[in-house]
Amino acid sequence: MSREDESGQEATQQPGERRLRQARTRGQIPRSRELVVACQMLLVGLSLPWLVSIVSEATASMGIAAFAFDHADATDESRMLLRLAAVGQALVGAVAPLFCVITGAGVLGSVAVGGFLFSVDIVRPRAERLSPGRGLRRLLSRQGLALLIKASLKTALLMLVLWWFLSHHLPTILTSAMTSPPPAVYTLRTLLTAAMVLLSLVIVVVAALDVPWQMYSHQQRMLVTHQQARETARDEEGGSLTRDRIRRLRTALGRRRMLQDVAQADLVITNPDHIAVALGYGPDIRSHQDSPVVLAKGADLLAEKIVQIARTAGKPLVCQPPLARALFHHVEVGQPIPEDLYTATARVMAYVYLLNSYRAGQRQRPPVMQDIFIPAAYRRRRGEVQE
Repeated sequence: MSREDESGQEATQQPGERRLRQARTRGQIPRSRELVVACQMLLVGLSLPWLVSIVSEATASMGIAAFAFDHADATDESRMLLRLAAVGQALVGAVAPLFCVITGAGVLGSVAVGGFLFSVDIVRPRAERLSPGRGLRRLLSRQGLALLIKASLKTALLMLVLWWFLSHHLPTILTSAMTSPPPAVYTLRTLLTAAMVLLSLVIVVVAALDVPWQMYSHQQRMLVTHQQARETARDEEGGSLTRDRIRRLRTALGRRRMLQDVAQADLVITNPDHIAVALGYGPDIRSHQDSPVVLAKGADLLAEKIVQIARTAGKPLVCQPPLARALFHHVEVGQPIPEDLYTATARVMAYVYLLNSYRAGQRQRPPVMQDIFIPAAYRRRRGEVQE
């Protein structure tokens, strides 16, 4: 089962956590009025003997305080005010127990489905709630007619059960009318308690059918269209400006971390001006012990920055444009060089080693760079198709 929104699109997608939170903030949670009424009637019915005794005692106290007074009480204004306060206290004592029972049962029935919720948006005044046209359309809607039919069937069922109960206990009621007041009151109180419990059990059955329906209806109301699901996912991930800003920050942080690694490089291979690739080798370089690792790479201004940091740190610079282009276009930062470039890289590193030996006075002649072979697959940029 699905529904359609105002634009006519079919809502079949499950809502996200954000939509559920917003709906809960607005008070849109599954609630069963039948469960609330069932809890109230059942609790009142079970506590009716206790309520009758308390209310009768409070009513007697209120009658005594209101009508049992002498001439002195009638002529003294202060004493009449005290009696008025006693009448108010007795009235509160008669009403408070019933109020507490009904309120507690109502809270219990409400919390049982949907959980506890306090939302100011529910009681916030709105102009559309005062519109007679909107109210009439709501009453004549499909949901309003369904509620009317449900209420009519529930009322008819309750009247049928009450008629059966009264017809079954009618002789007892007529007999109690001919007895003394104490037995008659006890009999009527017992019958009233039984009637309340019976009617509340009927409402409990209705609530047992209504609770799953309310939860299912709420789930259907929360469904969204494909477009709404995409918009919600995009909003949860952040707007386009936020995503671009996060992407720029990540790029800047990665570039800063990469430039810091240039000082740990063993050599820098250049193009010579447009591309620079810093290589590191050893057991402490990114956990790759068997092959050199690209620690940093860049083009144009970033290449100049890498060369500047390498010169400041005293790192050797080797101009090998084919190898620099191959490493720049085919190896990512933090990754070891591929096996096809082992020979070319090894010759460059051997040249650097011999050059350092020559500068240290351990060799009489400067080394000569040997020819470097770059495989055809690495002579073009990644993604280019060979013609």
